[in-house]
Amino acid sequence: MRKPWFLLGATLASVAWLLGSCASVGPKQTASEAVPRFHDGATADLVLRFFTWNSIYMTKPDIREGGFRPLYARDDIGREVKRRNINRNTAVVVMSLLYRDPVQVAQLSQEWTTYLNAQGFRRVVILHAGPGPDIDGLPVLRDSTIAGVNVAAINDEHLRAGSANATVPAAAGADVAHPSGSAVR
Repeated sequence: MRKPWFLLGATLASVAWLLGSCASVGPKQTASEAVPRFHDGATADLVLRFFTWNSIYMTKPDIREGGFRPLYARDDIGREVKRRNINRNTAVVVMSLLYRDPVQVAQLSQEWTTYLNAQGFRRVVILHAGPGPDIDGLPVLRDSTIAGVNVAAINDEHLRAGSANATVPAAAGADVAHPSGSAVR
């Protein structure tokens, strides 16, 4: 006699749990939707896949040698840019998901921005890697021309969770009108 009451109670509890969990899902904006996404892959002049300072692949322009992409160190990138006479409008660095610590990500992003600006690039965008080779739609960690994108205060909860998304708060003191840092006359 106890079995039917137990099944009824378990069924009612399951239904209550299901209704409660479905009710909490709604049109609210999630953190991943609030993250700025990159959509200028077609206009990027240089795309780098960064793993370590000695493990960098140049995916755009496509410079395969014998069907394979050569592996570069950071200083090799500057020589390749000069040697191949690459346009210097937009450079994109896709940072490996291995980098999860917000302080480390901020430091690396700043170093890449400084290095590529010194190579003459007007815009430097740092993205967090995602699945597949496409860069459009990847989360923007830093964009040298947008004041609201700064990796210094990334929500580390997303990075620790292994998400390819990061919350990006507004930066203070960025000069959007003159992103290259050149003097205004």
